[in-house]
Amino acid sequence: MTTKTFYADGNSGVLAIGTYSANDAIIKAAIANPDSYRENLNFHSGVGYLQILEQVTPTYSITFPGLARELKEWDDGGGGNKSGTCFTGDTIVSLPEGNFCKIKEIKVGDYVLNYNGTKSNKVTLVETSTDNNYGGLYSPHREHKPFATLNHPLYINGKLSSLDPAHSSARYPWLGPTEKIIDAEIIPPSNQVVYNLWVTGDGTYQVNGFGTTSVVYDGGFIRLCVDQGIFPSSRASELLIKFASASTTTSYGAYLCNKFLGWADIKIINRALGTIYRDDIQYPILQAISSRVFTIVGAIANLIKHLFNRV
Repeated sequence: MTTKTFYADGNSGVLAIGTYSANDAIIKAAIANPDSYRENLNFHSGVGYLQILEQVTPTYSITFPGLARELKEWDDGGGGNKSGTCFTGDTIVSLPEGNFCKIKEIKVGDYVLNYNGTKSNKVTLVETSTDNNYGGLYSPHREHKPFATLNHPLYINGKLSSLDPAHSSARYPWLGPTEKIIDAEIIPPSNQVVYNLWVTGDGTYQVNGFGTTSVVYDGGFIRLCVDQGIFPSSRASELLIKFASASTTTSYGAYLCNKFLGWADIKIINRALGTIYRDDIQYPILQAISSRVFTIVGAIANLIKHLFNRV
């Protein structure tokens, strides 16, 4: 999925656009009568951005009836539907013994407090990216300057919460359901560096006084590949984005395999599979095969969850 920043009526927001099934006839029909595509055109008035899940591309000047928001100017915002989730560099992380540190100053091996302050978790990797990769930044309350990427859940009043619970549940099913954040302040991306901590224990830490999750916990197999010198940490971040751009089923399967292989830590497997994913050039066929395996694993996991929920 890609994102664009739009400017309407003097206000800015984020428009997330997926073009994976678009064609001219459907695009024109959606623009002519967007109300008939309401399931694909979701205006999140509580969080201030318009999300188009499919069927529409940014090559048109669009006015949405009932929304009174003409899209007047476009600014490419990069990829939006990403798995890695991050915070601005000056975000304050809570440390043991009442200490604090900016997230950009955290190092591998440091200890941070978990989401509710009851345990200390060890940092296994500091992930970096730019906010352009995530469509913008938000704060859960308007009195705070936006500091979290749009897809990063936060604990609000002890409950894991997100801007879009449906999207969060689909993209990160292992995190469980989230509450909806209503009173959020959102700004467009500005190409600034953002950070995420992969940590041990329950995979959580605190940012600006809010609990949060690393999403990938300690990083599993991918983090082991970094530790064992198979590929650099920059490649670890690229792989998160790569699998987040896949279907939710494939992403779920990739997460489960990553977690299991990280737990097993079989060096010969780490080296073999890590070499396949060292870049996207040398082994495309083997990557395609393993991606298919991830899809199957994700499908089986979803089926088991479905059957379990019916019991």
